[in-house]
Amino acid sequence: MMNKNKITLLLCICAMSLSYLSAFATSKVTSPNGRLSLLTGVDASGKPYFELLRDNKSIIKKSYLGVSLKDGQLFEDFKVTKTSRNQLDETWQQPLGEELNIRNHYNELTLHLQQKKDKKRMMNIVFRLFNDGMGFRYVFPKQANLNHITLKKIKTDKLFCRLNSPHGAMVTRYMQPLRLLVHGELSS
Repeated sequence: MMNKNKITLLLCICAMSLSYLSAFATSKVTSPNGRLSLLTGVDASGKPYFELLRDNKSIIKKSYLGVSLKDGQLFEDFKVTKTSRNQLDETWQQPLGEELNIRNHYNELTLHLQQKKDKKRMMNIVFRLFNDGMGFRYVFPKQANLNHITLKKIKTDKLFCRLNSPHGAMVTRYMQPLRLLVHGELSS
């Protein structure tokens, strides 16, 4: 009986440790050609972040993500509830321009987040990696405690990018603040 209790206690401790560690686990997605890699997750204070690497060298250092709303903050106190992946490889035709056929080829990782306290609001961050770059967007799932969004500020950190100049030197460049296009509807 004593051994059974010890085993049960040990299993409970292991399960709690794994769930604690998975809350801070880093997720990774690569570009279709494998040269770009994006690492993302939440840190110990629940702040979502990402880092972009090219050929295993950091080109965008760890940068924090989030938004400030009129009625609260969505940039800390998050846990990752799940991640999901998608990929697309399609070609579409544009009516004007130098190239008629445009290839849309990317790998996608969605970080599903929920705040641990207060209103427990949900926010998803969708990352897309192309062979020549990356993009991300915020998605606010339909939820009872977030019916209307009044965005005050995007809390994306300063992004520093290391680029090779034509002369072979590494150049560190500050990327300009992001402009935001807001649509009036919440995604479902």
